[in-house]
Amino acid sequence: QVRRQRVGHFAAGHHDFENVAHFGHRFVLAGATRLPWGGLWASGQVQVSSGLPFNVTTGGDQNLDGITSDRPAGVGRNTGADTDLTEVNALRARNGLPPVQRLQEPWFWEMDLRVWKPFAYQETPDRGGSAYLQVFNLLDRFNPGPIEGRVLATNFGRPIGQIGPSRTVEVGVRFGF
Repeated sequence: QVRRQRVGHFAAGHHDFENVAHFGHRFVLAGATRLPWGGLWASGQVQVSSGLPFNVTTGGDQNLDGITSDRPAGVGRNTGADTDLTEVNALRARNGLPPVQRLQEPWFWEMDLRVWKPFAYQETPDRGGSAYLQVFNLLDRFNPGPIEGRVLATNFGRPIGQIGPSRTVEVGVRFGF
């Protein structure tokens, strides 16, 4: 049963109270240290997060109300990998598509690194800057997502893109005033 929850005089949005949405887990570790040579500093960050649920729809307008976000019978909002595939596969079979064995919510994993050298200018201690090199997604990991949630799509349940950038290198100079 999907219904709109009211908080005072305001609507709080749609909620599926039988299938409470899972918002995932996230771990971030960051730190910085002075390197033993050349007055350089380094910092890094590692992010890991579990997959997020995705919305499963038919991809069509089965009830002819003009809205193409209908769900298969028995499928709630944002059920993702927890979706019961019985009705999903029945709908796919009626449309000549092969069954889906399981759905996954892929994890996100990224490591970033920054190395910099501070400097002073105009002989004033509070006026300084740094030259830096930073690399995002240092290990160039492919982080799949978002997930195709239209049951009648041939690539249903598979990633249709990438979350976050591929390896990105940035060189720059920062000035403080």
